[in-house]
Amino acid sequence: MTSPFHSYDIRGLFPEEINAELVWRYGKAYMDLYDPETAVVGHDMRLSSPELHEALVDALLQSGCRVWDIGLASTDMMYLAVINWKTAAGFMITASHNGPRYNGVKTVKRNAVPVGMGSGLEKLKEITESQRSFCSCSFSGKKSRTAFLDEYTSTLFSLVAADSIPPMSVAIDSGNGMGGLVLPRILERLPLKSENIFFDLDGTFPNHEANPMIEKNRTELVSTVLRTGSTLGFAPDGDCDRGFFIDERGRYINGDFTLAFLLEGELENYPGKPCVYDVRCSNKVRDTILNLGGIPVMGKVGHAYGKALMLEKDAAFGGEVSGHYYFRTAGGVFDSGPLALLKFLYLLGKKGKMPSHILDESENYHISGELSARVSDPDKIIQTVINTMGNGKNIITTDGIRIEGDDFWFSIRKSNTEPLLRLNVEADTASLMETVRDEIFDLFKSFSIQSE
Repeated sequence: MTSPFHSYDIRGLFPEEINAELVWRYGKAYMDLYDPETAVVGHDMRLSSPELHEALVDALLQSGCRVWDIGLASTDMMYLAVINWKTAAGFMITASHNGPRYNGVKTVKRNAVPVGMGSGLEKLKEITESQRSFCSCSFSGKKSRTAFLDEYTSTLFSLVAADSIPPMSVAIDSGNGMGGLVLPRILERLPLKSENIFFDLDGTFPNHEANPMIEKNRTELVSTVLRTGSTLGFAPDGDCDRGFFIDERGRYINGDFTLAFLLEGELENYPGKPCVYDVRCSNKVRDTILNLGGIPVMGKVGHAYGKALMLEKDAAFGGEVSGHYYFRTAGGVFDSGPLALLKFLYLLGKKGKMPSHILDESENYHISGELSARVSDPDKIIQTVINTMGNGKNIITTDGIRIEGDDFWFSIRKSNTEPLLRLNVEADTASLMETVRDEIFDLFKSFSIQSE
């Protein structure tokens, strides 16, 4: 059986890889290792989530924790509850964008600091998967079932005032995920004409997986934008901590170009501060940070790393190609698809531009998007690429390799969950990007590797 412990969270097939017993043991392991006095616990709309939620709450209560149970929630709701209520820990039962057979646990410490590999999850894995016996003692903690949706909504509008967003038409596809819970509360306070798609909460995902990074999952949203003449299309992922955007022409706005667009608003609030981005991001992000007077900081891929780096660098803002955008609050850092939407709408109004300007102004940055290749010996292949293509180039090893030339760069990373290599390429011209991309894939093929 594959371990459900990954770089950023716990995630796997239910019940083969993750089930109530494992989640209960994980809760007991967390209490043994960190002994938090207080914790927030929430869960998404997946069919298995109530069972896993109950097991986790039981484990925390049995070890004396005071639990604030927010029930059905988005992941960013959990993050904000931990920050607002100043609890020592937070847990979210979710498998994010994965299909209906998956579930998992996202975990944060005080101030919503993520727990990932290298920041405690490796120790929790060892304890949870050991043969250690945990006491199923009588309940000694206390549980409060506490509604948070109203406070969550108010908190978002304290960060972006509703009256700063002008009237416009939008199309939103929630993919039957948690956006269907939180977005109606937000939309009712905005002067928007909204076409709402798949807002019913349904853990079977009857229409498509709530993973807007995959093109086929954006089909209905794109067609709705074009059919209704909407100014903007938006889609959160399944647990609503990420957000994805479509321009008025039906074109997908890559996450790094969205990040560059959002930077202006954040550096207004924190001028001269560092801004964090991952190794896959277009140079458009770096250039925008420099043009706005900020300090670019490149880091590893993954929300557990990105938010920790933001806190370490006291950064104004951060984000990733994958649609994570990291916002500062008085009590911490959190990622939120709905807040990204509010910030995006505010900037559209302030700049008086259509979303298509984001792509038009990025047309000199020619990116491949993330490509994958199934591999047998990723370390050997990466070293071969370095030996073949790295001579005289700047080689960055923050996360896999990123090799930078004068007019191109590329990044190769190992997947955290599959025997795959992830490739991103950018160049000053489309033809050069394609040349570099094809040269790397020729090296991959020499090892009998097939692209995906």
